[in-house]
Amino acid sequence: MALPSFAPSAYGTMAAPSGASVAQAIPGGAGPTLLVTNMGPSPAVVLLGSSTVVVTPATGVMILPNQSLALAVASNTYIAAMGTQAAAILNLAQGT
Repeated sequence: MALPSFAPSAYGTMAAPSGASVAQAIPGGAGPTLLVTNMGPSPAVVLLGSSTVVVTPATGVMILPNQSLALAVASNTYIAAMGTQAAAILNLAQGT
């Protein structure tokens, strides 16, 4: 999937442990879009929210290994993630 007009302004990385939700602040760049890329090796579920956000397989959006998902940031300041079969590494890019 190509995003030809996406211009990232801030970057981050997060580990999504297997079976446990972890949350961290999104990169914080000026921009309404957060591009989340699952570097693998496991599928991961993610959910945007506040500092108390918790994701489960039932509440999150799944991102398969080596796939990306563009999310609208809106008023959200944190992302929660969890590996579904094993730990996963997520790359984050925020921009316009």
